[in-house]
Amino acid sequence: MADLTALPEGAWFCSTVCVEICEALKDLVSRGAEPVPAVDVDLIKKKRAEKGLDDDGDLDVRWRVLRDKSSEDSKVVLSKAVGIFHESFDPIIQAGTGRDLIPAMVYGRSVRDQDYTGMYCAVLTVGKTVVSAGLFRVMGNVAAELPLVATSRDNQGLGYFQALFACIERLLSSLKVKHFVLPAAEEAVSIWTQRFGFGTITQDKLLEHLKGGRPTVFHGTSTLHKPVPVAEAEARVPEEEEEARVPEEEEEEEPMPEEEEEEPVPVGSE
Repeated sequence: MADLTALPEGAWFCSTVCVEICEALKDLVSRGAEPVPAVDVDLIKKKRAEKGLDDDGDLDVRWRVLRDKSSEDSKVVLSKAVGIFHESFDPIIQAGTGRDLIPAMVYGRSVRDQDYTGMYCAVLTVGKTVVSAGLFRVMGNVAAELPLVATSRDNQGLGYFQALFACIERLLSSLKVKHFVLPAAEEAVSIWTQRFGFGTITQDKLLEHLKGGRPTVFHGTSTLHKPVPVAEAEARVPEEEEEARVPEEEEEEEPMPEEEEEEPVPVGSE
């Protein structure tokens, strides 16, 4: 390891994997708003119909990932996300300064002892209206966190956050992130565990998964965890590979003395 006489300029990365994840997120941010998959839009349409909301034509439902106020357009969208979070939560006050941390988190700022520069803001829009928002941070391919999520009061119960969460989870799966964690208030634990597949986790196990990462923690919350689903393309084994696994027939050999058959050992059981 080289002796450093000064801090290098620019971003520091722990590995090539971190570089690849950063580049993938940059590319996603640059692409702007993208259509939400049909399976999620269909769920939204179903919930809207149950509420008696008639939709003329197709719903234009999109999701977008933003980071900092790099353009006038992103400033407007991020300010709407701040408004949604303030509508749903009391200000998150930093001890000692009395400063509200929600804007710092949304805009990805570093505030005194709190560093939010790695935060990304994901939003779901219907037409030109921002209806749901979530903040997430990726800590290499080890873990990602989702410290704040909210849906605007007038748009709750319509499946918007469920669609946004599905988009974020698919993103993490494509980045091959292993673990997903979030801080949950007591009254929200059952929602996360029953609807989104999270579970409680011991502190020792959490530290083992995070490998030195420090997730956001709020007073009065407990940390929930779930493994990130493996991308569908990775989960399937190509037919060629399956065929290659079939052993070729071997020439007959002299019969060996019979031995007692061993009990098969299950693979992947815990």
